[in-house]
Amino acid sequence: MKKNKEEELKQQGNNTQQPETATSDNTDKMAEKEQQQNPEEKADQPQEAGQPEEKEKTAEEKLQDAEEEIANLKDQLLRKIAEFDNYRKRTIKEKTELILNGGEKTVIAILPVLDDMERALANMEKAEDVAAVVEGVKLIHKKFIDTFSYLYGMANSNGLMGYLAQRMGVDTAYVTDFLKGFQQKELTEADKREKARLAGVEIREQVETQVWANANRQIDDSVEVLNHEQFLKGFQNGIFTTDTRYSMDSAQAVVQKQMAYYHKVKMEKKYGANRLAGEEFLRLNAKKDSVKTTPSGLQYKVITMGTGEKPQSTDRVKVDYEGRLIDGTVFDSSYKRGKAATFPVNQVIPGWTEVLCLMPVGSKWEVYIPQELGYKDHEQQKIPPFSCLVFTVELHEIVK
Repeated sequence: MKKNKEEELKQQGNNTQQPETATSDNTDKMAEKEQQQNPEEKADQPQEAGQPEEKEKTAEEKLQDAEEEIANLKDQLLRKIAEFDNYRKRTIKEKTELILNGGEKTVIAILPVLDDMERALANMEKAEDVAAVVEGVKLIHKKFIDTFSYLYGMANSNGLMGYLAQRMGVDTAYVTDFLKGFQQKELTEADKREKARLAGVEIREQVETQVWANANRQIDDSVEVLNHEQFLKGFQNGIFTTDTRYSMDSAQAVVQKQMAYYHKVKMEKKYGANRLAGEEFLRLNAKKDSVKTTPSGLQYKVITMGTGEKPQSTDRVKVDYEGRLIDGTVFDSSYKRGKAATFPVNQVIPGWTEVLCLMPVGSKWEVYIPQELGYKDHEQQKIPPFSCLVFTVELHEIVK
Protein backbone atom coordinates (compact mmCIF):
# COMPACT_ATOMS: atom_id res chain seq x y z
CA MET A 1 0.00 0.00 0.00
CA LYS A 2 2.73 2.41 0.97
CA LYS A 3 4.83 1.52 -2.04
CA ASN A 4 1.85 1.94 -4.37
CA LYS A 5 1.01 5.28 -2.78
CA GLU A 6 4.61 6.46 -3.22
CA GLU A 7 4.47 5.61 -6.91
CA GLU A 8 1.14 7.35 -7.24
CA LEU A 9 2.44 10.49 -5.54
CA LYS A 10 5.57 10.48 -7.63
CA GLN A 11 3.45 10.16 -10.74
CA GLN A 12 1.29 13.09 -9.56
CA GLY A 13 4.47 15.08 -8.86
CA ASN A 14 5.62 14.50 -12.42
CA ASN A 15 2.26 15.58 -13.78
CA THR A 16 2.30 18.77 -11.71
CA GLN A 17 5.97 19.44 -12.55
CA GLN A 18 7.20 19.25 -8.91
CA PRO A 19 10.93 19.80 -8.35
CA GLU A 20 13.06 16.72 -8.98
CA THR A 21 14.91 17.36 -5.69
CA ALA A 22 11.96 16.15 -3.51
CA THR A 23 13.23 13.59 -0.94
CA SER A 24 11.83 10.14 -0.24
CA ASP A 25 11.25 11.23 3.42
CA ASN A 26 8.88 13.89 2.24
CA THR A 27 7.11 11.34 0.08
CA ASP A 28 6.78 8.92 3.03
CA LYS A 29 5.27 11.62 5.21
CA MET A 30 2.76 12.51 2.54
CA ALA A 31 1.83 8.82 2.13
CA GLU A 32 1.36 8.37 5.90
CA LYS A 33 -0.82 11.41 6.08
CA GLU A 34 -2.88 10.08 3.18
CA GLN A 35 -3.37 6.72 4.99
CA GLN A 36 -4.65 8.43 8.15
CA GLN A 37 -7.48 10.13 6.32
CA ASN A 38 -10.82 8.33 6.14
CA PRO A 39 -12.37 7.56 2.74
CA GLU A 40 -14.93 10.41 2.95
CA GLU A 41 -12.28 13.03 3.66
CA LYS A 42 -10.11 11.58 0.90
CA ALA A 43 -12.97 11.82 -1.55
CA ASP A 44 -13.45 15.49 -0.71
CA GLN A 45 -9.79 16.38 -1.27
CA PRO A 46 -8.47 17.81 -4.51
CA GLN A 47 -6.91 15.22 -6.80
CA GLU A 48 -3.63 17.14 -7.18
CA ALA A 49 -1.18 17.19 -4.27
CA GLY A 50 -0.55 20.52 -2.57
CA GLN A 51 -3.79 22.22 -3.71
CA PRO A 52 -5.71 24.38 -1.15
CA GLU A 53 -8.89 22.99 0.34
CA GLU A 54 -11.02 25.93 -0.78
CA LYS A 55 -12.84 25.63 -4.09
CA GLU A 56 -10.60 26.52 -7.01
CA LYS A 57 -11.82 29.30 -9.30
CA THR A 58 -13.05 28.29 -12.69
CA ALA A 59 -11.32 29.40 -15.88
CA GLU A 60 -14.16 31.83 -16.54
CA GLU A 61 -13.72 33.42 -13.12
CA LYS A 62 -9.98 33.76 -13.68
CA LEU A 63 -10.59 35.33 -17.05
CA GLN A 64 -12.97 37.82 -15.50
CA ASP A 65 -10.56 38.71 -12.67
CA ALA A 66 -7.64 39.20 -15.04
CA GLU A 67 -9.54 40.92 -17.85
CA GLU A 68 -8.43 44.48 -17.07
CA GLU A 69 -4.82 43.52 -16.42
CA ILE A 70 -4.66 41.49 -19.62
CA ALA A 71 -6.11 44.36 -21.66
CA ASN A 72 -3.57 46.81 -20.27
CA LEU A 73 -0.64 44.48 -20.80
CA LYS A 74 -1.77 43.55 -24.26
CA ASP A 75 -2.18 47.19 -25.23
CA GLN A 76 1.27 48.10 -23.92
CA LEU A 77 2.99 45.20 -25.64
CA LEU A 78 1.22 45.71 -28.94
CA ARG A 79 2.26 49.36 -28.94
CA LYS A 80 5.86 48.44 -28.26
CA ILE A 81 5.89 45.82 -31.00
CA ALA A 82 4.34 48.33 -33.39
CA GLU A 83 6.92 50.98 -32.48
CA PHE A 84 9.76 48.57 -33.16
CA ASP A 85 9.89 47.43 -36.81
CA ASN A 86 10.72 43.75 -36.69
CA TYR A 87 14.19 43.20 -38.09
CA ARG A 88 13.00 40.31 -40.22
CA LYS A 89 10.61 42.60 -42.09
CA ARG A 90 13.16 45.32 -42.85
CA THR A 91 14.42 45.95 -46.37
CA ILE A 92 18.02 45.31 -47.41
CA LYS A 93 18.68 49.04 -47.21
CA GLU A 94 17.29 49.29 -43.67
CA LYS A 95 19.32 46.28 -42.53
CA THR A 96 22.45 47.84 -44.01
CA GLU A 97 21.80 51.05 -42.08
CA LEU A 98 21.44 49.05 -38.86
CA ILE A 99 24.76 47.30 -39.51
CA LEU A 100 26.49 50.64 -40.20
CA ASN A 101 25.10 52.02 -36.96
CA GLY A 102 26.36 49.00 -35.03
CA GLY A 103 22.86 47.91 -34.05
CA GLU A 104 22.54 44.61 -35.89
CA LYS A 105 23.73 42.42 -33.00
CA THR A 106 21.37 44.11 -30.60
CA VAL A 107 18.45 43.76 -32.99
CA ILE A 108 19.15 40.07 -33.62
CA ALA A 109 19.48 39.47 -29.88
CA ILE A 110 16.03 40.86 -29.23
CA LEU A 111 14.23 38.74 -31.83
CA PRO A 112 13.64 35.75 -29.48
CA VAL A 113 12.13 38.13 -26.93
CA LEU A 114 9.78 39.54 -29.54
CA ASP A 115 8.80 36.02 -30.55
CA ASP A 116 8.04 35.20 -26.89
CA MET A 117 5.91 38.32 -26.63
CA GLU A 118 3.93 37.48 -29.75
CA ARG A 119 3.32 33.91 -28.56
CA ALA A 120 2.22 35.14 -25.13
CA LEU A 121 -0.23 37.54 -26.70
CA ALA A 122 -1.61 34.76 -28.91
CA ASN A 123 -1.98 32.46 -25.88
CA MET A 124 -4.02 35.08 -24.05
CA GLU A 125 -6.91 34.47 -26.43
CA LYS A 126 -7.17 30.75 -25.63
CA ALA A 127 -5.45 30.10 -22.30
CA GLU A 128 -7.43 28.71 -19.39
CA ASP A 129 -4.80 29.52 -16.77
CA VAL A 130 -4.90 33.26 -17.35
CA ALA A 131 -2.86 34.13 -14.25
CA ALA A 132 0.08 32.10 -15.55
CA VAL A 133 -0.06 33.85 -18.90
CA VAL A 134 -0.20 37.27 -17.24
CA GLU A 135 2.85 36.48 -15.12
CA GLY A 136 4.68 35.18 -18.19
CA VAL A 137 3.94 38.34 -20.11
CA LYS A 138 5.19 40.45 -17.19
CA LEU A 139 8.50 38.58 -17.20
CA ILE A 140 8.85 38.92 -20.95
CA HIS A 141 8.05 42.63 -20.71
CA LYS A 142 10.71 43.16 -18.03
CA LYS A 143 13.26 41.30 -20.14
CA PHE A 144 12.31 43.24 -23.23
CA ILE A 145 12.05 46.83 -21.98
CA ASP A 146 15.76 47.48 -21.37
CA THR A 147 16.77 46.38 -24.84
CA PHE A 148 13.79 48.13 -26.36
CA SER A 149 14.71 51.37 -24.55
CA TYR A 150 18.20 51.16 -26.03
CA LEU A 151 16.84 50.61 -29.53
CA TYR A 152 14.26 53.38 -29.13
CA GLY A 153 17.06 55.78 -28.19
CA MET A 154 19.06 54.65 -31.22
CA ALA A 155 16.08 55.12 -33.54
CA ASN A 156 15.58 58.69 -32.30
CA SER A 157 19.16 59.61 -33.21
CA ASN A 158 18.50 58.81 -36.86
CA GLY A 159 19.30 61.84 -39.01
CA LEU A 160 21.01 63.75 -36.22
CA MET A 161 24.35 63.99 -38.03
CA GLY A 162 22.66 65.61 -41.00
CA TYR A 163 20.81 68.00 -38.69
CA LEU A 164 24.05 68.99 -36.93
CA ALA A 165 25.79 69.68 -40.22
CA GLN A 166 22.98 71.30 -42.18
CA ARG A 167 20.86 73.07 -39.58
CA MET A 168 23.35 73.80 -36.81
CA GLY A 169 26.47 74.24 -38.94
CA VAL A 170 28.54 71.75 -36.91
CA ASP A 171 31.66 70.47 -38.64
CA THR A 172 31.36 66.67 -38.50
CA ALA A 173 35.14 66.46 -38.05
CA TYR A 174 34.47 67.57 -34.47
CA VAL A 175 31.69 65.12 -33.72
CA THR A 176 33.66 63.70 -30.78
CA ASP A 177 33.50 67.14 -29.16
CA PHE A 178 29.74 67.13 -29.70
CA LEU A 179 29.57 63.74 -27.97
CA LYS A 180 31.55 65.07 -24.99
CA GLY A 181 29.04 67.88 -24.65
CA PHE A 182 26.14 65.45 -24.88
CA GLN A 183 27.60 63.33 -22.10
CA GLN A 184 28.18 66.36 -19.86
CA LYS A 185 25.17 66.80 -17.60
CA GLU A 186 26.11 70.11 -15.96
CA LEU A 187 27.77 73.23 -17.33
CA THR A 188 30.72 74.97 -15.72
CA GLU A 189 30.92 78.76 -15.63
CA ALA A 190 33.32 78.62 -18.56
CA ASP A 191 30.85 76.42 -20.42
CA LYS A 192 28.03 78.89 -19.79
CA ARG A 193 30.17 81.74 -21.08
CA GLU A 194 31.13 79.77 -24.16
CA LYS A 195 27.50 78.75 -24.72
CA ALA A 196 26.46 82.42 -24.71
CA ARG A 197 29.22 83.29 -27.17
CA LEU A 198 28.23 80.48 -29.51
CA ALA A 199 24.59 81.59 -29.31
CA GLY A 200 25.75 85.02 -30.50
CA VAL A 201 27.57 83.42 -33.41
CA GLU A 202 24.47 81.41 -34.33
CA ILE A 203 22.13 84.41 -34.10
CA ARG A 204 24.52 86.50 -36.22
CA GLU A 205 24.43 83.79 -38.88
CA GLN A 206 20.63 83.70 -38.79
CA VAL A 207 20.45 87.48 -39.12
CA GLU A 208 22.83 87.41 -42.08
CA THR A 209 21.19 84.53 -43.93
CA GLN A 210 17.51 84.90 -43.00
CA VAL A 211 16.46 88.14 -41.29
CA TRP A 212 18.47 90.47 -43.51
CA ALA A 213 17.45 88.69 -46.73
CA ASN A 214 13.77 88.55 -45.73
CA ALA A 215 13.69 92.24 -44.80
CA ASN A 216 14.99 93.20 -48.22
CA ARG A 217 12.53 90.88 -50.01
CA GLN A 218 9.63 92.55 -48.22
CA ILE A 219 10.74 95.86 -49.69
CA ASP A 220 11.82 94.76 -53.17
CA ASP A 221 12.17 91.33 -54.74
CA SER A 222 15.07 92.23 -56.99
CA VAL A 223 17.43 94.62 -55.21
CA GLU A 224 18.87 95.23 -51.72
CA VAL A 225 17.44 98.50 -50.43
CA LEU A 226 18.68 98.42 -46.83
CA ASN A 227 22.15 99.35 -45.60
CA HIS A 228 23.72 96.12 -44.35
CA GLU A 229 26.14 97.71 -41.86
CA GLN A 230 23.51 99.97 -40.30
CA PHE A 231 21.00 97.13 -40.12
CA LEU A 232 23.43 95.01 -38.07
CA LYS A 233 24.41 97.96 -35.89
CA GLY A 234 20.75 98.72 -35.11
CA PHE A 235 20.11 95.05 -34.34
CA GLN A 236 23.04 94.96 -31.91
CA ASN A 237 22.14 98.21 -30.16
CA GLY A 238 18.53 97.03 -29.85
CA ILE A 239 19.77 94.14 -27.69
CA PHE A 240 21.64 96.35 -25.21
CA THR A 241 19.46 99.49 -25.60
CA THR A 242 22.59 101.64 -25.67
CA ASP A 243 21.08 104.12 -28.15
CA THR A 244 19.02 106.65 -26.16
CA ARG A 245 17.84 108.49 -29.27
CA TYR A 246 15.18 105.89 -30.08
CA SER A 247 12.98 103.67 -27.97
CA MET A 248 11.96 100.21 -29.18
CA ASP A 249 8.34 101.39 -29.53
CA SER A 250 9.30 104.35 -31.71
CA ALA A 251 11.55 102.17 -33.87
CA GLN A 252 8.75 99.66 -34.44
CA ALA A 253 6.23 102.42 -35.23
CA VAL A 254 8.51 103.93 -37.90
CA VAL A 255 9.25 100.54 -39.41
CA GLN A 256 5.58 99.56 -39.53
CA LYS A 257 4.59 102.77 -41.30
CA GLN A 258 7.48 102.66 -43.76
CA MET A 259 6.95 98.98 -44.56
CA ALA A 260 3.29 99.69 -45.35
CA TYR A 261 4.50 102.26 -47.87
CA TYR A 262 7.05 99.86 -49.35
CA HIS A 263 4.37 97.17 -49.61
CA LYS A 264 2.06 99.51 -51.47
CA VAL A 265 4.82 100.50 -53.90
CA LYS A 266 5.82 96.85 -54.40
CA MET A 267 2.24 95.69 -55.07
CA GLU A 268 1.60 98.59 -57.42
CA LYS A 269 4.72 97.69 -59.35
CA LYS A 270 3.63 94.05 -59.69
CA TYR A 271 -0.17 94.36 -59.98
CA GLY A 272 -0.86 97.96 -60.89
CA ALA A 273 -1.99 96.93 -64.36
CA ASN A 274 -4.68 94.75 -62.79
CA ARG A 275 -5.96 97.71 -60.77
CA LEU A 276 -6.11 99.94 -63.86
CA ALA A 277 -7.96 97.26 -65.85
CA GLY A 278 -10.59 97.01 -63.10
CA GLU A 279 -11.07 100.76 -62.99
CA GLU A 280 -11.54 100.92 -66.78
CA PHE A 281 -14.03 98.04 -66.67
CA LEU A 282 -16.13 99.81 -64.02
CA ARG A 283 -15.97 103.12 -65.92
CA LEU A 284 -17.42 101.56 -69.07
CA ASN A 285 -19.87 99.35 -67.16
CA ALA A 286 -21.38 102.37 -65.36
CA LYS A 287 -22.57 103.76 -68.72
CA LYS A 288 -24.99 100.86 -69.25
CA ASP A 289 -28.64 101.70 -68.58
CA SER A 290 -29.24 98.48 -66.62
CA VAL A 291 -26.35 99.12 -64.21
CA LYS A 292 -26.76 101.16 -61.05
CA THR A 293 -23.86 102.67 -59.07
CA THR A 294 -23.91 103.39 -55.33
CA PRO A 295 -21.95 106.25 -53.66
CA SER A 296 -19.23 103.76 -52.62
CA GLY A 297 -18.60 102.81 -56.26
CA LEU A 298 -20.39 99.45 -56.03
CA GLN A 299 -22.34 98.56 -59.17
CA TYR A 300 -25.21 96.11 -59.66
CA LYS A 301 -27.72 94.96 -62.26
CA VAL A 302 -31.12 93.52 -61.30
CA ILE A 303 -31.87 90.17 -62.97
CA THR A 304 -34.81 89.35 -60.69
CA MET A 305 -36.21 91.71 -58.06
CA GLY A 306 -37.49 89.89 -55.01
CA THR A 307 -40.39 90.98 -52.82
CA GLY A 308 -39.15 89.78 -49.46
CA GLU A 309 -37.49 91.46 -46.54
CA LYS A 310 -34.08 93.11 -46.87
CA PRO A 311 -31.37 91.75 -44.56
CA GLN A 312 -29.67 93.81 -41.88
CA SER A 313 -25.89 93.70 -41.47
CA THR A 314 -26.32 91.60 -38.32
CA ASP A 315 -28.47 88.95 -40.05
CA ARG A 316 -27.46 85.58 -41.45
CA VAL A 317 -28.43 84.83 -45.04
CA LYS A 318 -28.62 81.86 -47.37
CA VAL A 319 -27.43 82.57 -50.91
CA ASP A 320 -26.26 80.96 -54.13
CA TYR A 321 -23.54 82.74 -56.05
CA GLU A 322 -20.89 82.60 -58.75
CA GLY A 323 -17.72 84.74 -58.60
CA ARG A 324 -15.74 85.78 -61.68
CA LEU A 325 -12.84 88.01 -62.66
CA ILE A 326 -13.46 90.66 -65.30
CA ASP A 327 -11.95 88.33 -67.93
CA GLY A 328 -14.68 85.77 -67.17
CA THR A 329 -12.56 83.37 -65.09
CA VAL A 330 -14.77 81.67 -62.48
CA PHE A 331 -12.98 81.44 -59.12
CA ASP A 332 -15.85 80.25 -56.90
CA SER A 333 -19.40 78.93 -57.33
CA SER A 334 -21.96 77.50 -54.92
CA TYR A 335 -23.92 76.36 -57.98
CA LYS A 336 -21.08 74.03 -58.97
CA ARG A 337 -20.87 72.67 -55.42
CA GLY A 338 -24.63 72.06 -55.47
CA LYS A 339 -25.12 73.66 -52.06
CA ALA A 340 -26.16 77.19 -51.08
CA ALA A 341 -23.93 79.12 -48.66
CA THR A 342 -25.05 80.46 -45.28
CA PHE A 343 -23.06 83.18 -43.45
CA PRO A 344 -23.39 86.44 -41.45
CA VAL A 345 -23.87 89.51 -43.65
CA ASN A 346 -21.18 91.48 -41.80
CA GLN A 347 -18.48 88.81 -42.07
CA VAL A 348 -17.79 89.01 -45.80
CA ILE A 349 -15.98 91.57 -47.99
CA PRO A 350 -17.47 95.11 -47.81
CA GLY A 351 -18.96 94.92 -51.31
CA TRP A 352 -20.97 91.84 -50.36
CA THR A 353 -22.21 93.37 -47.11
CA GLU A 354 -23.38 96.50 -48.92
CA VAL A 355 -25.23 94.74 -51.73
CA LEU A 356 -26.92 92.14 -49.50
CA CYS A 357 -28.46 94.91 -47.42
CA LEU A 358 -29.96 96.35 -50.65
CA MET A 359 -31.45 93.06 -51.94
CA PRO A 360 -34.97 91.90 -50.99
CA VAL A 361 -35.21 88.15 -50.37
CA GLY A 362 -35.94 86.37 -53.65
CA SER A 363 -33.70 88.72 -55.68
CA LYS A 364 -31.06 87.68 -58.18
CA TRP A 365 -28.55 90.39 -59.11
CA GLU A 366 -25.28 90.72 -60.92
CA VAL A 367 -22.85 92.69 -58.76
CA TYR A 368 -19.61 94.50 -59.74
CA ILE A 369 -17.28 95.10 -56.81
CA PRO A 370 -14.32 97.55 -57.02
CA GLN A 371 -11.06 96.25 -55.57
CA GLU A 372 -11.34 98.73 -52.70
CA LEU A 373 -14.54 96.92 -51.58
CA GLY A 374 -13.04 93.49 -52.29
CA TYR A 375 -9.66 92.05 -51.33
CA LYS A 376 -7.63 95.19 -52.16
CA ASP A 377 -3.93 94.40 -52.50
CA HIS A 378 -4.24 90.92 -50.93
CA GLU A 379 -3.97 87.78 -53.01
CA GLN A 380 -6.85 85.40 -52.30
CA GLN A 381 -6.36 81.92 -53.78
CA LYS A 382 -7.33 82.39 -57.46
CA ILE A 383 -7.92 86.13 -57.08
CA PRO A 384 -4.93 88.39 -57.88
CA PRO A 385 -4.39 91.61 -55.88
CA PHE A 386 -6.37 94.70 -56.94
CA SER A 387 -9.00 92.57 -58.73
CA CYS A 388 -12.40 93.96 -59.64
CA LEU A 389 -14.89 91.16 -58.93
CA VAL A 390 -18.15 90.19 -60.68
CA PHE A 391 -20.72 88.13 -58.78
CA THR A 392 -24.08 86.64 -59.62
CA VAL A 393 -25.90 86.63 -56.26
CA GLU A 394 -29.23 84.95 -55.50
CA LEU A 395 -30.67 85.71 -52.05
CA HIS A 396 -32.86 82.82 -50.87
CA GLU A 397 -33.68 83.71 -47.28
CA ILE A 398 -32.76 85.45 -44.05
CA VAL A 399 -31.82 82.65 -41.65
CA LYS A 400 -33.51 83.15 -38.30
